[in-house]
Amino acid sequence: MRFIKDGPSFPDELLVARDEGRVVFFCGAGVSRARVGLKDFIGLAHAVADKLAIGSDKPARQLISAIETVPQIPGVGGLISADRVFGLMEREYRSRDIYCAIAQALKPESVIDLSAHRVLIDLARGPDGRVRLITTNFDLLFEECDASIPFSRPPQLPDPKRSDEFNGIIHLHGHVNRDYSDAEGDGFIISSAEFGRAYLADRWAADFIRKVLESFFVVFVGYSADDPPMQYLLEALNRSPGALNGAYALQSGLFEEAEARWFQKGVKPIVYDQANGHAALWNSLALWAERARNPNGWFDSLFAQAMPGPESCEQHIRGQIAHVATTLEGARRLAVAPTPIPASWLCTFDPAIRFAEAGRIGKLAEERTHFDPFPAYGIDSDPVPAHVDQRTSEFNRRDIPASAWSAFALTREDRQNLREDQVAALRGHYSINSPRLATRVGYLGAWLENVCHQPASVWWAAGQLGLHPDIQRRIRYRMERGTGEAPSVVRSAWRHLISSWSHGSDDFSTDYYQLLAEVKIDGWTAASVRELATFHRPYIKASRAFMFSPRAPDDDSALCLRDLLSLDVEYPGHGEELSVPKELLSILAKELRQNLELGSVLEMEIGGYGLSSLNSINEEDEENGPERKYRSGINAPLFQYVKVFGELAKSDIKLAKQEARAWYDTQGPVAAHIKIWFCADNSIVDRREIGQVLRSISARSFGIVSTNAICS
Repeated sequence: MRFIKDGPSFPDELLVARDEGRVVFFCGAGVSRARVGLKDFIGLAHAVADKLAIGSDKPARQLISAIETVPQIPGVGGLISADRVFGLMEREYRSRDIYCAIAQALKPESVIDLSAHRVLIDLARGPDGRVRLITTNFDLLFEECDASIPFSRPPQLPDPKRSDEFNGIIHLHGHVNRDYSDAEGDGFIISSAEFGRAYLADRWAADFIRKVLESFFVVFVGYSADDPPMQYLLEALNRSPGALNGAYALQSGLFEEAEARWFQKGVKPIVYDQANGHAALWNSLALWAERARNPNGWFDSLFAQAMPGPESCEQHIRGQIAHVATTLEGARRLAVAPTPIPASWLCTFDPAIRFAEAGRIGKLAEERTHFDPFPAYGIDSDPVPAHVDQRTSEFNRRDIPASAWSAFALTREDRQNLREDQVAALRGHYSINSPRLATRVGYLGAWLENVCHQPASVWWAAGQLGLHPDIQRRIRYRMERGTGEAPSVVRSAWRHLISSWSHGSDDFSTDYYQLLAEVKIDGWTAASVRELATFHRPYIKASRAFMFSPRAPDDDSALCLRDLLSLDVEYPGHGEELSVPKELLSILAKELRQNLELGSVLEMEIGGYGLSSLNSINEEDEENGPERKYRSGINAPLFQYVKVFGELAKSDIKLAKQEARAWYDTQGPVAAHIKIWFCADNSIVDRREIGQVLRSISARSFGIVSTNAICS
């Protein structure tokens, strides 16, 4: 997540760990150099050489000159370690004299800017109020920010495993005394020999950091990978596999170069632009510290920015909302917010929308404008898709990147924290009922419930195969309360959609093939015939609006159902010939008739358009026209019924007549179609009854059938 546009991107796990007090900030010379202007390692070596009046012909002075003049190799850094300078000084000067020169060189001006140090103290302060910060700086600038914070130095280091003891500012390499005249205690870790003892020989410094990393994430601030403390520390810790799994380093420059210098050493770089005095870093850390000081205020401010919807927000703000949705606490806050962020944020949460094809938006009768969903909904961590040419945007297909973030995908933390009631079971309640959602995803479901009255919510849901049963139940309850919160068109859309989901999405269901397997063993029965018919029962299928727009609808009072959903009657079928024993044909015919009647009713419910394409029932055409073998829409169950009825008539004309009479009181184009077909067969309808049967057909139904017959 980025706190500012083009700032460093902080991993979600690191942000969450800091909120929980599980991050230790490890601060180097860059922190004291940022706002106070103290010297870095080489600058300090220069100042000490001047104070000790080291001549230009001395090895220490010559090495300083070499460090400054030998160019760095990209991805490698400096070739000469600065700690060797102080090792050469120790050959000619007493350690105490060197320490005094170092302390005096580090003494700050009387008026200094401690804002960088205050930011890091705020970030290092956990929810228990304890500050846990490690520094290799010798100065006491952190202490000047807050004199109440305890501080320590070697050899009295706290135990990182004991939370009551691990508290305060730890000066790992020692610190100056109060008046900056000398080193406090045993001195500084400054020369090659001292670094070697601390990290490689005696290993007390390396062991201390290793213990810290066993319990905390560590963020290195103010270092480069070739700084002496980092070189010794990383060399020592790399001897223990996995010791640096939780280590991050803030590094300026290009990502590839930073990765080459840090990643192979086991540390994950967080890269930023160093322009304007590392402004991107310090502005980001300042906003992170503001969040740390006042998390409620940070969330409230972010949610306020999100209220107009994702299209009105910059990418890094959308990235912040994505971070919130990814974390347990953030998702909880989304769910309980007094005024939830709008449902259009579903378009950002779902990569299928962010990376959807560009298209046209607007009414068909109006001039439709080009709309690309990625600039409107994409987040700053998304890979940027190829540019879309507006003239051919409808033909440009986009694939969803495998790494694309989704709010609804389980995170590692989600999986680690699953409860027993969130996992399917071999037996018991959760063997036949859906387990509960992972807690974070459940919070997102609660947020969706809170915004289900908004058109964008049902529009988004129409593009899904389904939602968890618990969420469906809660949404239905909201719709049934009838508080007036949801417009009637949204309530209708949800009802159609939830009903559609209840039928499932797989026509080739395992239950169907299980039935056929049972019949193969035990034969057909009346019960199995009735069960067979249920697999062919029609239902209204709801999907996202046919004229698919890649943009979520606004809360527009002029919306109609077709702006949200495309409704069609689905006639499940498996392409098989329905073959049952002759004695069960009458039962099958009755069941298929009821399916046809239901299909006709459903077609009328959604406008009756599907009834305008009824094919004529003509056996000769059926035999001579191979194109007739494929039937779609209501024609599929119609001709399925016609075929079974024909078999029934050949087997038992008396039962066939009884089945035909069941249609006489039924109205609608399908019934009219079949009645007319019956009247053409004297063995089914006696000539004296033809007039009565035809008079039972309404004028409207007769007109539809006549038109279809002519067209066929």
